Amino acid sequence: RVASAMATQKIYKRTYFSTPSTKTHESHAFWSGEEWNKGRAKGDQREFDISHRHLRDGANRPDGTWQQSVTIHDAVARGLGKLVDVEELRTEYSEEEFRNLFECEDVDDSESSFPWARLAPARVDSFMRWRDFKPALIDVPGGRPFGEKPVWVGYDPNKQGRDDAALAVLAVPDEPGKGKFRVLEKFRLNGLDYQGQADFIEQVAARYNVTDISIDTTGHGGAVWELVRKWFPQVRKIEYSVSSKTALVLKGQNIFRAQRIEFDAGWTDVLQAFMAIRPALTGSQKGVTYIAHRNGKIGHADIAWAILNALSNEPMDAGTAHQGGGGRVVFSD
Repeated sequence: RVASAMATQKIYKRTYFSTPSTKTHESHAFWSGEEWNKGRAKGDQREFDISHRHLRDGANRPDGTWQQSVTIHDAVARGLGKLVDVEELRTEYSEEEFRNLFECEDVDDSESSFPWARLAPARVDSFMRWRDFKPALIDVPGGRPFGEKPVWVGYDPNKQGRDDAALAVLAVPDEPGKGKFRVLEKFRLNGLDYQGQADFIEQVAARYNVTDISIDTTGHGGAVWELVRKWFPQVRKIEYSVSSKTALVLKGQNIFRAQRIEFDAGWTDVLQAFMAIRPALTGSQKGVTYIAHRNGKIGHADIAWAILNALSNEPMDAGTAHQGGGGRVVFSD
C-alpha cells in the first residue's frame, strides 16, 4: 500500500503479481475484495468474484482494476504443454499442494485433508464383516485373534508428554495395491515412559504375525525405536519432516480414495482424528505441511498418524509394482 503512492500520477500503471497463499494471509483479503470493502458502508460494498471461471480470461473488478487468474491448465492450453507433464506433477504433489501451487487456490486452513465423505466408506460393522478376525481371543493368553495372517503395526509416540501415544494394528491385503487394509486394534497410551511404551508394543505384537513395525522417532520415539529394535530388528524409523508428512498424507489419501481401508464404525475417534489433519503453510511460507490442532479426545490426531505410519509400508506405486520383501516409502528431505 505504501509503495502504491509512487504511482499516484495517471501516467503510471500499477501491476500486482501474487502466488496463492492461505485464506488467512493478507494477500487473500486484497484479491477477494475484503480489504476494499472494509470500512465502507454496507450499501457501498461490492462482491468480488474471484473464481477461476470468472477470472480465467481476465475481468474488471468493482474497485476499477482488472484481474486475471492463470492456472497451469491455462498455461498448457496456451503452449506450455511441451515443457511440463501435468500428470507427473499430480503424482509428485499432494492434492492440496497441487491446487495451491498450480491451480491458484489459497490453502484453506480449516479444510481437512481427509473429509468426511472420503472417510465414510471405510466405516464398517467389523463384527459382521471380518469373519477371519476373532477379537474374543485378544485377552486369552497365547491367543491369536488373526491367526498367522500378517499385520503391520504403526506407532505415534508420546511427544515429550504433550500428547498421548497411539498404536494401530492393521491387517494387510493379500495382494498389494488391490486388497483392503483393516484396522484391527487401536490404542491410546498415556503416562508411560519410553520403556513402558516399548513394552506395550511388544505385548500387542506377541499375539500377531507382525511383518512390519513403523515408529515416528520424534521426541520419545527415538528411544522407543531403539528398544523395539532389540526384539524386532527390522523396525522402521520415520523421521517426521515436511517431505515425510506429505508422503504419509499422500499415501493415505490414495488408499481412502480407492476405498482400500476399513475400520469399525463405532470408532468415532479414528474418524475425528483423520478429519483433524489439515494443510498449512510452513513457517517459510514456501511449502505445505500437515497439522492437527489439539483436541482432548484425539490429541493431535495421534491415532490417525499411527495408521498412516503403518500404511507407509506399502509402496506408493503398489498397484503396479511388485512388493518384494516388504516394500516401503523411503523418506528424505
